[in-house]
Amino acid sequence: MAGKNDLSIRKNIRLTGYDYSNSASYFITICTQPRRNYFWKNTHAYELSEIGRIVNQYIQSIPAHYDLISVDKYVVMPDHVHLLFTVYYPTLNEDKKSPNVLHIVKQFKGMVTKAVGKNIWQKSCYDHVIRNDQDYDEVWNYIENNPYKFLNTLNMQ
Repeated sequence: MAGKNDLSIRKNIRLTGYDYSNSASYFITICTQPRRNYFWKNTHAYELSEIGRIVNQYIQSIPAHYDLISVDKYVVMPDHVHLLFTVYYPTLNEDKKSPNVLHIVKQFKGMVTKAVGKNIWQKSCYDHVIRNDQDYDEVWNYIENNPYKFLNTLNMQ
């Protein structure tokens, strides 16, 4: 029987020394705990549950809360969310600081938790800093095709 001390320690996946408020695009994946289907009515059709609609609503509201952020692409899957954000530098006339992407994720998770009435999220998230146009296009296509790929996998079983 595994004891408390035998549990694996989470690996830090953040880029060491990287400023997550840098103007860049970011691919974020946020999973439910314990990878439970909270977001689809069932896993055989892309139809959002009530919690899935809440998540969708809060994703769409992110740019209203953060002027220097655009949500370029996203998808709500049964047990996780993929987001493609872009953070912009403020113009010379703006007296603003670019928001930190990891702070935005934390705020998003907190708003959903409050609206749902319980914490449904894993502790951290996966993040990937987009490096170039090809990387951006690959992430965009991955997000675009993820529900269809998931549903096709189910139909093949």
